[in-house]
Amino acid sequence: MPGATVATYTVAPESLDGYASWWPSTEDVVVWPSPFVLPPWLAAWWSSFAGIETPYLLSIHEQEQLVGLAPLMRRGSEARLMGDNDLCDHLDSSPA
Repeated sequence: MPGATVATYTVAPESLDGYASWWPSTEDVVVWPSPFVLPPWLAAWWSSFAGIETPYLLSIHEQEQLVGLAPLMRRGSEARLMGDNDLCDHLDSSPA
């Protein structure tokens, strides 16, 4: 397609400490739509309620700029948002 611009994204794994280092310095770049995705909340939740899952935290960059974070946890080949529906009723879902 002539004239089309394709964005290139880089996805990198993060540690829980590395994930926490992005906040609050990214408030003007990353939208934090829910308190249940803020790094301090996730760190507290993980230290209290972690089960057999493995933290699977990702940062997403467009060129050199951070554009998103994915706080996931993994069990086997399955990944889902970090947290629990009994504690975090909407995790990171935004209203339609």
